[in-house]
Amino acid sequence: MTLNSLCLALILLCLCAPGAETATLVVPPDFAAVDGNDMYADTPPPSTGCRFQEVYIAAYFTNLMPRPAVLVRMACRPDRTVTAPRQVELRSFELRLSTTQRGPGSLSSKFSDNLGPDTTLVFSGDVTWFTQGAGPTQGPRAFDYGIPFQQPFVYDPAQGNLLVEWRVANSPAGRPAFDAHLFPDGKTRLGYGASSSASTAVFSNAGVAIRELTVEPLELLIQRQTDAVHLNILGPPGWSGRVQRSSDFERWLDWFGLTFEAAPFETNDVPSSTGHRQFYRLALP
Repeated sequence: MTLNSLCLALILLCLCAPGAETATLVVPPDFAAVDGNDMYADTPPPSTGCRFQEVYIAAYFTNLMPRPAVLVRMACRPDRTVTAPRQVELRSFELRLSTTQRGPGSLSSKFSDNLGPDTTLVFSGDVTWFTQGAGPTQGPRAFDYGIPFQQPFVYDPAQGNLLVEWRVANSPAGRPAFDAHLFPDGKTRLGYGASSSASTAVFSNAGVAIRELTVEPLELLIQRQTDAVHLNILGPPGWSGRVQRSSDFERWLDWFGLTFEAAPFETNDVPSSTGHRQFYRLALP
């Protein structure tokens, strides 16, 4: 199922709990307030660029965010060894997210094997980061290396692990020195290729960068009233979505489109006079 067709599908009279809010979470969660034991010192290299993938297990997300949820931003932080201001530039940078059935120890050295059918390009362009390198001696530093998404990604940890893929053509200024953690179990979590067009990894290890994700809820609350069906819709502010209807849970037709705002959108639907069941779902975009 692709991002364009990934939907929050709900049967009439089925209620979703309201009240979810924008949140940030750190993965792996054990390092939200603790520096990792590793560092990506030269990622990407100055001239050749790189392609690399990292896998984050679904268990990191299960209790930390609504399911499914919309990821709209990602950030990394400098390692504690970065103690002075630094500028980092990435050219022709592409960031992709995917739900994957691969996990630690089963990540393939062939990059295409790890990507799921919902692989989504969430950012493409040049990036310039600044960090002051300030913070406690033992870290952690602030999440200064931020990437606001151009395309949101709907992620449901019940469907698999989260795969993060970077492609960078070159990096003319500054080494980011990402804070990372190398797990002692030796299970492969990262694959690294020496150019943005690499198809296979030439290096792998059991580490991942420590990342902060911004999460927006995606909710559809459906209530039967005396003579209508009331819908309460909440999604990531500024992004667009579609409400679809179906009488058989197989053939879906767009009912209307909307741009999400901070407050929920509310509307009514008049049930069919034939008495047929009606189903509703949200689709992004």
